[in-house]
Amino acid sequence: MEKLINTFDHILGIYFKITAYISVLIIAIATLFITAEIIARLFFNHSFQIVIQFGGYSLFIITFLSAGWVLRENAHVVVDFFVSKFQDTVRRNLDLVVFFMSFILCCFLFFESTQYAISALQRGHMTTYPLKIPTFYLLIVMPIGWLTLGIEFLLQLLKKSYQVKQL
Repeated sequence: MEKLINTFDHILGIYFKITAYISVLIIAIATLFITAEIIARLFFNHSFQIVIQFGGYSLFIITFLSAGWVLRENAHVVVDFFVSKFQDTVRRNLDLVVFFMSFILCCFLFFESTQYAISALQRGHMTTYPLKIPTFYLLIVMPIGWLTLGIEFLLQLLKKSYQVKQL
């Protein structure tokens, strides 16, 4: 079982590295677009219509591509002033419950977002002016993000439960 967990952990780690590079590339392009927009408005009294649309889509894509990686790095915002008052064993058991519930929620959101993306594909829904692309290409990052986040929750749940058994 431990070997299987390590294999999935390694594969997901490779995926997170790839999506980190993609996210950095998207941020760099968005930064260049925004800088060009500022210069164009300031010096030429001209605006590029695509910048706002690309900026919004960039934030959407980066959020779903990086959610699992942020969980792996334990970098999500945490409010734990209440939980920190408990003993270590209670906190560990509470972590197991929270990770299990989070895994179930990710499974549900994966299912719902997959249906939503497929529905957009079937209806042929397109984004609005100025850049018209099929909405499906944007929405498909949602189920991918929920899936990888759910797998990461499951992996951490299995690792933590294995640690609890060792104690």
